[in-house]
Amino acid sequence: MTLRNANVLLSIDPIRGGGITRFCWRGIDIFRHAAKSDPGPLGLSSFVLVPFSNRIENGRFCWQGRSVTVPPNRPGEAYPLHGLGWLSPWSQRLATPDRLVLEHDHVGDVWPFPYRAAQDFQLLPAGFRHRLSLTNTGAFPMPAGLGFHPYFPRPGARLAASFDGAWETRPDGIPTTWSPLACMPTWFGEETIDTVFTGRRGPLAIHWPTHSVTIEPSSGLAFTTIYCPSGADFFCVEPVSHITNALNRPGLASSGQQTLEPGACLMVSIDVLVERTEA
Repeated sequence: MTLRNANVLLSIDPIRGGGITRFCWRGIDIFRHAAKSDPGPLGLSSFVLVPFSNRIENGRFCWQGRSVTVPPNRPGEAYPLHGLGWLSPWSQRLATPDRLVLEHDHVGDVWPFPYRAAQDFQLLPAGFRHRLSLTNTGAFPMPAGLGFHPYFPRPGARLAASFDGAWETRPDGIPTTWSPLACMPTWFGEETIDTVFTGRRGPLAIHWPTHSVTIEPSSGLAFTTIYCPSGADFFCVEPVSHITNALNRPGLASSGQQTLEPGACLMVSIDVLVERTEA
């Protein structure tokens, strides 16, 4: 499914996790073009994180007195990763030339909490707005987390953002220690990074020699995971609602982990806007 206006082309594949396969502005690929060599979700341009972000340590957590085990969901991964939505087909609920709404229903199995998730893609003159919602369709309170996982081309990139702190992570991606940041130095694409940042102030700005991208997350996305593996030609800037492994930090009030009562809905969004910067 492809949405178009005068400036923007946005292609989405409902079967591949409702993920974005191309985001193009005035002929420039803004997100990494979906990898032809990887037809799975990790080859997408962007996907959503629902009903949790990133990893759950050892695939186990305790929820309201109940022990929950979630198996790994990707080959080579020790822990469950990025939720369920990115690995599930989504159904089309609305389609116009500049808007698409998708839904994904989970009845409860490896993740024992039924829910309905919805994505709403809306083109804007300089980019698009992406809304994501999670509704508890079960009879009991459920843990809730949401986020967005876009991939950007690495060559020539420079990220400018402001945060109040960052979580150091172990080699397996699990945060260990939070440290305050007096200021966030500009990050250049040559550096390897895998960190969860806290206390974002203002939007996220990414600059290339010819254009710049601004990501404006909604207030419910208080954390930002920045991921750039060694040797990769991409990096990820992920606005998320909780830190990695928040389900195993019940005593940490600032983890962002939320409880969704039966029938309740959690909604977040990002605006992704592009402008030309060359002289």
